[in-house]
Amino acid sequence: MAYPLIEAFVEDEESEVAQLSARCLELLQGVPPPPLAITTLGDFVVRQGNRAIPPILFKRRRAGELMRLLLISPRQTLKLEQVIEALCPEKSPPCAIDLVHKATSTLRRALEPGIPNHFPSRYIEVDEGEIRLHLPPGSWVDFVSFEAAVEAQAWQEAIELYKGDLYPQDVYAEWAIIPRERLRCLYLRALLALAQRFLSHHQPRQTIDLCQRILAIDPWQEQAVFLAMKAHMLLNDRSAAIRLYRSLANTLKEELGVQPQSALQTLYEAICQTPDSLTDSDIQTQP
Repeated sequence: MAYPLIEAFVEDEESEVAQLSARCLELLQGVPPPPLAITTLGDFVVRQGNRAIPPILFKRRRAGELMRLLLISPRQTLKLEQVIEALCPEKSPPCAIDLVHKATSTLRRALEPGIPNHFPSRYIEVDEGEIRLHLPPGSWVDFVSFEAAVEAQAWQEAIELYKGDLYPQDVYAEWAIIPRERLRCLYLRALLALAQRFLSHHQPRQTIDLCQRILAIDPWQEQAVFLAMKAHMLLNDRSAAIRLYRSLANTLKEELGVQPQSALQTLYEAICQTPDSLTDSDIQTQP
């Protein structure tokens, strides 16, 4: 709210008024902006304090793409050339630079609606050919918390944080492919670790549920099939365990021309020979 008032007087004819306005701007720049709470997994939502920034603002002039690109960049910083290569490699250099400048300006206004064009932003810094996103103290980004939960082996927390793939809006963007796949692999790791924990605690239904979530993403995940087969046997559901193995075996044969790993074959043969549930010692075995 102070920006328009400062702008009106920062170039006042009276030098004292102009100096006071410049000093006000300097002080204002030292005030930390509201922290951001950013959702990137399964959706892209930015909240600024108690205010949700309208999604339409991030769809203008590639402002959202620029912010999403900066979020996954080291130190949230990129060279101008890197931004151009990621967002508009097909454009001529003058057009590409103009597009990036417009995206930067639009993003500044999305985060600080009242900021005049020539005033420095507290969120977006453009300096010496670099574009930098500043996340104020207290900011939260879901994929950062997700990675921290995986690192801490807080599997349940990690699974709850992962609401979907990174940046579904940018499904065809090459710059999003590698970080998206990396986070998806971490999610599968968390699901698998928690499924193993549930199985070791004799909770077969929870184990099966997690394994189904894994196989919906990666139908070739043999360890998930291994755990789910054992869980089905704990429920005395021999036919479900056999169907699960045969489905995997058919998929591997048709798609890759290979057989399931030996531990899975051994488990399948044991299940075929007896309808009884597995012993506790069997449940601890890993493929």
